Amino acid sequence: MRGRRSRGIALFEQGEPADGLCLVTSGIVKLSRSTAESEPSILGLFGPKECVGAPSLALGARHAASAFAASDVVEFLTIPAAALNAGMRDTGLASALLRAATTYSEVLTSKVDVLNAGPVPRRLARLFMTLGERFGDELDEGAWVIPVSLSRRDLSLMVGSCMESVIRVVSAWQKQGLLRTHATGFELPRPAALQEIARGADLEPAHCA
Repeated sequence: MRGRRSRGIALFEQGEPADGLCLVTSGIVKLSRSTAESEPSILGLFGPKECVGAPSLALGARHAASAFAASDVVEFLTIPAAALNAGMRDTGLASALLRAATTYSEVLTSKVDVLNAGPVPRRLARLFMTLGERFGDELDEGAWVIPVSLSRRDLSLMVGSCMESVIRVVSAWQKQGLLRTHATGFELPRPAALQEIARGADLEPAHCA
């Protein structure tokens, strides 16, 4: 079954039965988990040819997180659990599900790498490098364009920091010509400079973690 969502609309929500696998065909999907004890956490982003909801489906459980459209439009294909079970003898389908599980693991590992990168500027730089490598396009002059629109709050949740520190670092990078923000995403005019920050160079002090 084919589906289409505009920005901010859920493909599925936390707590709903995991009765199908969502294959993203275009756009970017944000996976977010909420608890009663803490702020929502963005677990990761998924793009075209990637699946969301695979772990919960494999366990026969309810979705452990919500999936929202993070781009202007997201198009996806929902494969019902019954169809997946019926086709498990198909080696091609089995391989696709294994790739989906592997991608999910890689996305979560990237999130851990960002959180463990050190001070806020280093975490942010690591995040932008990861987004650029996964979803970005390189322009002729060497700049990267990342068609993923994230609010300052989204960025703070993804790097595990207070929003004030994220705003301060992003503002400084904009003044230095390291980052440009657009309605549809980000541009990194000098990705090599952010790569150096990700490695620990020219760190800006953060007011809070």
